[in-house]
Amino acid sequence: MERSRSVGRGRKFLPHFPRRQAPLFRSLEQSRRRFKEQDRLNEARQAYQRALEIKPEYVGARSNLGNLLKDEGRLDEAVEAYGQALQFHPHHSGVENNLGAVFKDQGRFDEAVAAYRRSLASHPAQPWVHSGLIFTLHLHPGADGSSLAAEHRRWDEQFGHPPKSNPTPSYSPRDPSARLRIGYVSPDLREHVVGRNLLSLFRHHDHRAFEICCYSGMLRPDPLTAEFRRQSDLWRSTVGVADDALAEMIRQDKIDILVDLSQHTAGNRLPVFAHSPAPVQVSFAGYPDTAGLDAIPYRISDRYLETTLDSGPTTGPVPAHRHLLVLHPRWSGNRCQRAPSSRNRNGLFWLPEQLL
Repeated sequence: MERSRSVGRGRKFLPHFPRRQAPLFRSLEQSRRRFKEQDRLNEARQAYQRALEIKPEYVGARSNLGNLLKDEGRLDEAVEAYGQALQFHPHHSGVENNLGAVFKDQGRFDEAVAAYRRSLASHPAQPWVHSGLIFTLHLHPGADGSSLAAEHRRWDEQFGHPPKSNPTPSYSPRDPSARLRIGYVSPDLREHVVGRNLLSLFRHHDHRAFEICCYSGMLRPDPLTAEFRRQSDLWRSTVGVADDALAEMIRQDKIDILVDLSQHTAGNRLPVFAHSPAPVQVSFAGYPDTAGLDAIPYRISDRYLETTLDSGPTTGPVPAHRHLLVLHPRWSGNRCQRAPSSRNRNGLFWLPEQLL
């Protein structure tokens, strides 16, 4: 009964929504976020539906309802929700981005690429949308190496360099007797393929020589997240932290080597690396290619991804980044073994596991 009275009041004041109903809808959105964080998905859905009963053209509610359906694996229904939102607000960049992500998950790559490009056409300054496009092109059977390289370059040209008004990064001289501070940036230090693959690495770090710092974009920690925290010397949540603020946080933490574990996958913080908050920046894991940023000159990979490598450790071309570090074949995710290191004149290194 109370819900009916609330809906009735909402309809009564609907013509004056921007002025009189904004507090109600802010409350609904806050409730939706709280329900989702607590995995109370049915209540989150009810909050969306209530909002749409009051204001059917409320694009935020329709889009977030689609996101909720996507999280539940109900992809066809998510596409329908996004389609309804676009009927009220054609070319809405956020909805087009969400639609592209669902099309990608459905294997509808042509439609996904088209949706991402529509989103960027209406609002170009969206690095996360451009990342979604690049990641989808890796899955598209019609995309070749040259088109992927060109798209990576476009991303770097638009988002890979801080504003000219920003001062040139400077780094304090480090104490050679101090532990080397390694910072890992990722939203996936959890029950996720990246988390599963890297947990052994964290367990085998030599904390006498290295100080391990994690910058985690994890919204809902799980038991694997807790294990990563136990293996870290410093843990910082990056949820809701702006790119420039996160870059400054990393500078203040005096990170020596900053490692990107996402590249162009969801939740990446590549714009932070564009600020060059650490003197050495590396990409590793979670992505089958270079991030394409001038600001990240190093990449750690293996010979299974670097298919052009010969059987020997000192041969093969170097991709767009300036230095390629290749894990020795004896490295595995379950054990760390010692292996010799060598380097060729092209900037290709054969990386021993104990350096990780």
